[in-house]
Amino acid sequence: MKPGALGDAYAESQNYDKALSLYKIAANSEDNDFLTPYYLYKYAILNKVQGNNPEAITAFETIINKYPESNEAGEAERYAAMLK
Repeated sequence: MKPGALGDAYAESQNYDKALSLYKIAANSEDNDFLTPYYLYKYAILNKVQGNNPEAITAFETIINKYPESNEAGEAERYAAMLK
């Protein structure tokens, strides 16, 4: 969880490139039905905010397909549809 918390800190300080890198590390560090979709969602949202829609869509679709029961899946579906 440490990379995710650091990602939050970097996002707060508007160092978005570093935050994105850390969110990706956090999402990939261990496949976990709670934390993985949580950090993938943060990664996707920050990519969306940065205008990197293809990367955001990919992350949203990963949540939808691999973690359909997660808390983030519904919002991921909405954002993925909106960005396509």
